[in-house]
Order: sequence, then structure tokens, then C-alpha cells
Amino acid sequence: MPVYICEHDIPAETVVTSDPTNLLIRALKPDKGDQTKSMAEINSDSRGKRSAESAPEGAVPSKKYAIGSSSFVGAQGARQETRAYTESDFAKMTVEQLKNVLKEKRLPTKGKKDELIKKILQYQQRTQKAAQPSNAL
Repeated sequence: MPVYICEHDIPAETVVTSDPTNLLIRALKPDKGDQTKSMAEINSDSRGKRSAESAPEGAVPSKKYAIGSSSFVGAQGARQETRAYTESDFAKMTVEQLKNVLKEKRLPTKGKKDELIKKILQYQQRTQKAAQPSNAL
């Protein structure tokens, strides 16, 4: 039988016997002190999602703006107009993107893709005519 060293004070004549399987189980189990420490570390690390890193002021956002609309709100909140689109530009857009453009211009959004494109082009023509100064005297 193997000899074990006792770490606390006991009388010298005391004989300690133990089952070898219990010794094996104790040897394989982690110490309770280490276990509580690791549980505390786990609890401190798993308090939910980590907080988002804040970007410094004036930093450019990593996401790009959707190009599908004819106007968009910039980073400072000011409305910025983009170029006038052609029929081929609108043909490349999805129906959802075309409906978003119509919603921004407060136009009806019902119809097929060709009808939506015609509505937007007619709106662009009306706004261009209204923007041109009249030279009639």
C-alpha cells in the first residue's frame, strides 16, 4: 500500500486507509479553490455582450450609404441631392429600391417596375422644368 503524507496535524499513531478508486477520483477532480476562482472569472467574463467600441468624433463610418435613392441624408443630417438618374440606372435597381425613391418623393408606389420607372422619370422632368427660369417677356 502506498504511503501518503498528511498536510495537517494528526497523531502519529493514526492509520489512514483509503480506497484506491477514491484516490484516483480525487486526483482527477480539480481543487475546490481553483474551481471557485475559475467560476468567478467565468461569471465576470460572461455578463452579456461586450460593449461596442465607440468611434472617435469625425470618423468615417464603415458602412456605405445605399445608392438606390436619388437623395439621402448625410452623416451631419443635411439633405444632399445626388445626380439625376437615367432610365438605364433605374432599370438596374430593384423594385424595392424604386419604391423607396418614390416614397422619398411622396409619389404613389403601386405598379410594375416599368411603371415605377416612368413615374420617377416624369417627376424628374417636372422638377427640371420647374427649376429652369422662364425667359418669356
